[in-house]
Amino acid sequence: MKRIINRAALAAALAASLLGSASPSWAAPRAAHQLAVSDAIPSFNVEPACRGAASAGDGLDVTLQRCLQDEQDARKELQSDWTTYPLQSQRECAVASSVGGDASYVELLECLIMSRDAAEMKKQHPNDFQ
Repeated sequence: MKRIINRAALAAALAASLLGSASPSWAAPRAAHQLAVSDAIPSFNVEPACRGAASAGDGLDVTLQRCLQDEQDARKELQSDWTTYPLQSQRECAVASSVGGDASYVELLECLIMSRDAAEMKKQHPNDFQ
């Protein structure tokens, strides 16, 4: 199921990852040790976001159940990979994925993946990000 992702918030988190020292005003302060991680993923109530997405679809019950399943699958993936993401990315993406009130594990996971990929691009092509 396609979800509407808060692209502005995710773009801000991605820009912060690419630019390093430039961090959006809403982001948490940079951790002293870049590789520090949090042990627990944030706890979100995803039902309001899924109900909102489902109300725009044709079959409310089917769409709602699919959305809730997508959120549960994303949470499971986050639980297994959470400590592989830097603390700064965890914090920035947790904020970005809950901007607007309806938090989403799918958005959190997508933000973390984009942040990781952006950091890898920055390592591979450092002259492109000066």
